[in-house]
Amino acid sequence: MKIHLILALILVSVTFTMAQNAKPSSPQKTVITKTDTVVKYSCTMHPEILSNKPGNCSKCGMELIKKQSATAASKTTYQCPMKCEGNKVYTKAGTCPKCKMDLETLMTSTPKSK
Repeated sequence: MKIHLILALILVSVTFTMAQNAKPSSPQKTVITKTDTVVKYSCTMHPEILSNKPGNCSKCGMELIKKQSATAASKTTYQCPMKCEGNKVYTKAGTCPKCKMDLETLMTSTPKSK
């Protein structure tokens, strides 16, 4: 009987030790990269709504307006996918300070200097 108890304790301690040393499995993140496609249409009320073809805004239904082509003079901005802070945008990639989700990439063109 003592042998069974000692073996059970050894088995439990080995299992516990192995569980402590195991690396936690984390869900793999899918990285979506933007292609070099130039965004040509945007909503005047919702500039974050961008499209490569004419159509209507998915938020308000207004017609998307043709924008000037984005060139190398564009800057990347980031926004929370849950819009925790409204339409607040960030200049650096990272996580949302409220919900801790990864910020999504938005492309906005800067005015061309003449």
